Amino acid sequence: MAKAVAAKLILTCLSKNLYPSWDTHTKISLALAEKLGYQSSHDYLAFEIAW
Repeated sequence: MAKAVAAKLILTCLSKNLYPSWDTHTKISLALAEKLGYQSSHDYLAFEIAW
């Protein structure tokens, strides 16, 4: 289900001339991004806040 929703989001962005980007900070998000065909363009630093 997540793959279908994410694909719809991407197509909607593209139809509105928006550039969809994807945060792959977690392994789950990275796996979904790879299934959708995203490729990492660069490394980045991410921070988490523990509650």
